[in-house]
Amino acid sequence: MSNDQPQHASDEIDLLSIFAPLWREKWGILLVGVVFAVIVATYQMSKFAFDEPERAQMQVYFNFDGAANGLYPNKSTFSPQELIASSVLAEVYRRNINPTESFEDFKAAFSLTPGFMGTERLETLVSNLASKDKGLSVAEFNEAVDNYTATLRSDSRTLITLTLNLDIVSGDLEKARIVLTDIAETWASQALNVRGVNRKYRAAISSQLLSSSDEEPLIFVNVLSDNHALLAETVKTLRQDTYIESIKDPASGLKLAELSQLLETSGKYEIAILKEMMMTSVPDPELKGWFDGFRSARLGKLIRQRDEAQRIIDVYDGAMQSLANQNVQNTQNNQGSEPTADMANGSNQTYAPQYGDDLVNTLLTLGAQMSEPAYKKELLDEKIRISSNLQRLKTEIELYTGGTTATNVIEPGLVSQRLQKAKLDLIKINDALTGITDYANTKFTETSELYELSGAISFDSDMNKDSIRTLALKLILGFILGCFLATLNVWMRALRVNQRADGESTY
Repeated sequence: MSNDQPQHASDEIDLLSIFAPLWREKWGILLVGVVFAVIVATYQMSKFAFDEPERAQMQVYFNFDGAANGLYPNKSTFSPQELIASSVLAEVYRRNINPTESFEDFKAAFSLTPGFMGTERLETLVSNLASKDKGLSVAEFNEAVDNYTATLRSDSRTLITLTLNLDIVSGDLEKARIVLTDIAETWASQALNVRGVNRKYRAAISSQLLSSSDEEPLIFVNVLSDNHALLAETVKTLRQDTYIESIKDPASGLKLAELSQLLETSGKYEIAILKEMMMTSVPDPELKGWFDGFRSARLGKLIRQRDEAQRIIDVYDGAMQSLANQNVQNTQNNQGSEPTADMANGSNQTYAPQYGDDLVNTLLTLGAQMSEPAYKKELLDEKIRISSNLQRLKTEIELYTGGTTATNVIEPGLVSQRLQKAKLDLIKINDALTGITDYANTKFTETSELYELSGAISFDSDMNKDSIRTLALKLILGFILGCFLATLNVWMRALRVNQRADGESTY
């Protein structure tokens, strides 16, 4: 019994012997933790010192129709890079920047970063893809790529972040705010007033072009006929917009419906008759050979244009038939055919590492586009347009082949008088159309029609809130690491002291 009691005592853990050394060295442990925290802070602050300078940022949202597709309302090309174009920055530089700063440095102080507002849509897309147990088919992958690409392109054009290096304004955040705001305003003003990007409505031609018609009667009447057709097509297109259809020309008081009626009357009873008379008569017998040569050359050109239009229509027919056959085949593969062994093994998947990613994505995007109903409708609309032009060419050819030679002689003065009247009528119609479109475009002169600032201008540097939180976390981790190492060192020393004491007592 006397031997069991010491053995039981040696199995007990003496907590006092563990924590007593830590308590004695508490200040040393804390000091080591502080030293480690200081080292981490010094390292992190040195990174801030050598990183990029402080910046001011402003988000610009382009809110006009067509921005997501890279088009202004007048169908001209749009790019967010226009915000920092030289013409814009030069004007802002002249108004706001000290001439001691070079313009090149001013230009280099700006950068654009595309925004992305489709996060939720992208997350939904990724979740749907991840839920597929057996991989993706070609059609599913095409659809996913198309949705992702469309969302990314749209958001990158409609929301951007404009960033300014604050060194160019000596760190003055208020001055940076003025410069960034002025850039957006200057860009919008130039786009509207200089380039007319929001001039949604346009007249067909200039009255100066109408006034400069050739005095030779046969050419003159053909020029009038072409201009008449252009004006009629323009009025027809504009009348599809209910807003402009209700507007009157301030000078003449005419509306588009009235212009359409005047053009129809002029075309039927004036220009068309004059043109046909010119095909069967000559104002001067000495010009008979020239008239016959003109008709022959014009007829040859019309026949070539007719044949070209017919060939193009055949190409569109072939393309649409190919798309139809492809849809039938895809439907049979997806619904009626049994999966083959290769398909079961995954050969119908689109993953193809032997090809470059860019090439695969480009081909898949093109394939997805060609399979879309909108693409087929575009093909059909273009075919209809060319078919309409083909019918017009056939009608024109019938006019030129109605009489092979000119036999009747008409009075030159009367022909010239009627041609001049027809020209003046077209000029009046075109001036009224110009007045209507100019008045309609006054609706689109405010710069707010192009953009709006999304949120307040922010101050961005390496010492932002996120960086401060990161620094604080690293300081805490550094302090904890230092304390842990110091504690471990104290325990190791205490362990060695106890081992030596046990050895001496045993000896």
